[in-house]
Amino acid sequence: MDEDAGLNMVIEETFENQRYFPIKGWSKVMPGDRPSWSDINGHEERPLQKISISRGWIWATSQWEIDKNRAVDNEGWEYAFEFSGDYHANKKRTDLVRRRRWVRTRTRDPDYEPDAEDEAKKRAASEEGWEYSLDFHGGHTWHARNKTSDCVRRRRWRRERVPKPGAQELAQGSPKSYTAGSFLVFREPKVFQLRCHFYQARSLIGEDKSGLSDPYIIFTYGSVSGTSLMKEQTICPCWDHTIVVDSVKLYGVDPSNPVSIPPVMMEIYDHDTLDEDDLLGRLTATPIVRSFSNPVLCVDT
Repeated sequence: MDEDAGLNMVIEETFENQRYFPIKGWSKVMPGDRPSWSDINGHEERPLQKISISRGWIWATSQWEIDKNRAVDNEGWEYAFEFSGDYHANKKRTDLVRRRRWVRTRTRDPDYEPDAEDEAKKRAASEEGWEYSLDFHGGHTWHARNKTSDCVRRRRWRRERVPKPGAQELAQGSPKSYTAGSFLVFREPKVFQLRCHFYQARSLIGEDKSGLSDPYIIFTYGSVSGTSLMKEQTICPCWDHTIVVDSVKLYGVDPSNPVSIPPVMMEIYDHDTLDEDDLLGRLTATPIVRSFSNPVLCVDT
């Protein structure tokens, strides 16, 4: 799935990081620090000159710009004692590191049409069965798309076992033991198109100092997920936004039986530029099957 599904404009960002040295002043970071160019958390190295966009997107701005619409000084820098600390606009005598945010906007290419090569690459990646993460034990999520920050990957192997030919059957009433997954096998998935329409929310928690929030929704359904648009400074957002996800594969479902359709999990977060986003709430919704010949799952929230 396209991680930018439902979005027509995305702001790419990277952070320039520097450390202060008593003799030469501000300079490149030391070994062991976060990279000189990184994401906001310092986990992924993102050199400004090496950031590219995938097919189907074009740059909306001619060059990268320093983001000064934040609590920063005239050159866009914000300061702290260490990279994981609290940042502020005015340099103090105890500050040893600084960073500034560079941004550039990309938009959908109106002339782009996916070709057979793109579809073949997507199918090949999904058929290999790998899922990727930053590390094995850090509590990070696993995802199907390999990102530059990913250092590990895993995939699940399975093998079906059946009773040996000629083996004696258990007498009626004899105790039986089962191994999870050994007696339920779904060889062919049902393929759906998922349409999620996010309309509005009311009386959310205000997590910002202003008493408001910057809410957005992350939804998860089976092996796919997506993100809605973000609404700034409100506790009663009205997104009125639809996300369409093609080729959603579900195993063991019957389109004519609503009970077999799994629910969509949705979480509402407050976006924070400097800190981790705050969870505002969680809910589930059961999709409605609109068509049996060409199944379409619809969710209205």
